[in-house]
Amino acid sequence: FLLLSGRLLGKYSTRRLMLIPGATFTLRWFLTAVATQWWQLLAIYALHGLGVIVIYVCLARYVSDSLPKELSATGQGVVNAYVISASRVVGALAGGVLSTWIGMRATFGVMGWTALAAGIGLAGYIFLRGRGNAHRAGAARK
Repeated sequence: FLLLSGRLLGKYSTRRLMLIPGATFTLRWFLTAVATQWWQLLAIYALHGLGVIVIYVCLARYVSDSLPKELSATGQGVVNAYVISASRVVGALAGGVLSTWIGMRATFGVMGWTALAAGIGLAGYIFLRGRGNAHRAGAARK
């Protein structure tokens, strides 16, 4: 993805590219819930790498595009320190508590449904926002 990220970001918005991690993590969590052999996890963890790298690249691009040049490095640091680090801590704690309550396999299933809901929510947001922009552009032409 890193080799193609420049072209992909030029062709698609960061919002649209964020649908890739939604689909990848959904598939990853559901596959992890049903995996029975160690070698299956090797393929599953390849999905993890794809999802994470797309998130990092999209967040970096979004911060660079949203902030003035002189604040871009600070913005990257804030995203890394708070968004990425805090999500790992909260995810690990919530996953640990959930796995204690309902078991490991069920926790992976719950995470799969959570990732699916988040992906559908993001896709709905992108669709509605695109539809609103198309409507405004059409009204501006009249």
